Amino acid sequence: MTDNYIINEFISSDRAGVEQCISELQEHERKIDSNKKTGEEVAESYLQYLLGECRENNGRIFVAKMDSEVVGFSCVWVEDEDDPTSKPRKIGYFSDLYVMPQFRRHGIGSGLIHARKDYLKSLGVSLARVCTLANNPEIQEALKSQGFNQYEIIWEISL
Repeated sequence: MTDNYIINEFISSDRAGVEQCISELQEHERKIDSNKKTGEEVAESYLQYLLGECRENNGRIFVAKMDSEVVGFSCVWVEDEDDPTSKPRKIGYFSDLYVMPQFRRHGIGSGLIHARKDYLKSLGVSLARVCTLANNPEIQEALKSQGFNQYEIIWEISL
């Protein structure tokens, strides 16, 4: 397989491919958290949610393609830090990163992370955060390899 891929901002013709990525990402997360809906149930509405967040919060969806086929996507937007104990600042929020399994280990995930980082830098944002499921070691290793460090850990208990 060739490592020739391109990363561009989302355009309307990418919709079906990105919805497929969302569906597959959701199914992966359902294996970790049985409370998640099926990928088919959420793909269309979740893409609409992401597009809305991008519109409202100066965000972008980045799409990776090989031979015009969508093989991955990622999303980022800008938030105001809402912690009353911290000084006000803008934070880039990394939402979702997915690369189709057959296209992994070719630098596409790293490329999507770099696209988001470059976008935030172009806006003058100097900090990015991402939230992951605790039982998803693949994304955690990918984030560590890109220089991310744990900042906050959320704990939960079923009652």
